[in-house]
Amino acid sequence: MKEKKGFLFDAAIGLVLTLVVAGSYLTGESFLAGVEFKAYDLRAKLRQTLKSPDEIVLVTIDDESIAQLGRWPWPRTRVAAALDLISAAGPKVIGLNVLFSEPEQNLGLIEVKRLEERYRELLSDKKVVQKGADFTVEFASAAAALDSDSKLLASIRSAGDVVMPLFFAPNTTHSKVTPAPAEISSSSVHAQVSADAGVTTLEKMIPPVLAFAEASAGLGHSNLFVEGDGVFRRDAPLVLYDGALYPSYALRLAMAYYGLSPADVKFVPGVELAAGPLRIPLDGDSMMAVTFLGPPTADTIKRASFQAVMGGNVSPDFFKDRIVL
Repeated sequence: MKEKKGFLFDAAIGLVLTLVVAGSYLTGESFLAGVEFKAYDLRAKLRQTLKSPDEIVLVTIDDESIAQLGRWPWPRTRVAAALDLISAAGPKVIGLNVLFSEPEQNLGLIEVKRLEERYRELLSDKKVVQKGADFTVEFASAAAALDSDSKLLASIRSAGDVVMPLFFAPNTTHSKVTPAPAEISSSSVHAQVSADAGVTTLEKMIPPVLAFAEASAGLGHSNLFVEGDGVFRRDAPLVLYDGALYPSYALRLAMAYYGLSPADVKFVPGVELAAGPLRIPLDGDSMMAVTFLGPPTADTIKRASFQAVMGGNVSPDFFKDRIVL
């Protein structure tokens, strides 16, 4: 009798667990997923004694810099000047993690160009006569002085090691996927995957200004993918867009650091991503687990404020042979 009661009790427990698992699967409200999230967070905290990387340093646009230099966004000439200073110190790679998706709207430059057009109209109508100074040269000089994008482009080209971000936005209008121009698609990884391989697929790209992209050392997506509870635990080292695989910003920086090209990336969906010395295990969604070095308030990575860099208060050795973000 006791054996029968024990069997019935075990069967009841098994039935309840089966119903919980089946119900969570059917409704999408997974109790087990919540338990796994908490377990992962605990394991992540236990790993926070890891040594901070010596290869990475940050240049932060912090409150001090904003108080000294003015509200963000700053003129791109200021960013260009910082790039020039950092590049001169000999870093391995510079991660300019600001999405410059459109040309800068400089009202002064717009007005100079308007005045130049008006001046040319007056000349052609013979309502003014050009004597003495050639005002077309003056207009061109003023336009060049005000063109922040040209200065930033020159700095990116001169540095030669600047990695820039691109972003994928939700395709809320379900519009047709726009093929990426060559300046962008050149950063895609040369691996073939099927549409049902389980790789994160995105349909709306927001790239940087194409001239910046062409001059850069590569592009990587800066998207973050949070779990159902809103916490970021996994990253997508590769995402699929219009049949091409694009690396994450972190992966593209690591590739640049090791001197790797997109052709060097080997990808087995749901198993592993390999590139040079990098071996990244992947889960069934082709995502990688994120290791957190410490709590958000901890200075786990060496950093210097933008203002300190511009003021010449940071030693060149701080940047030499490093990944500078």
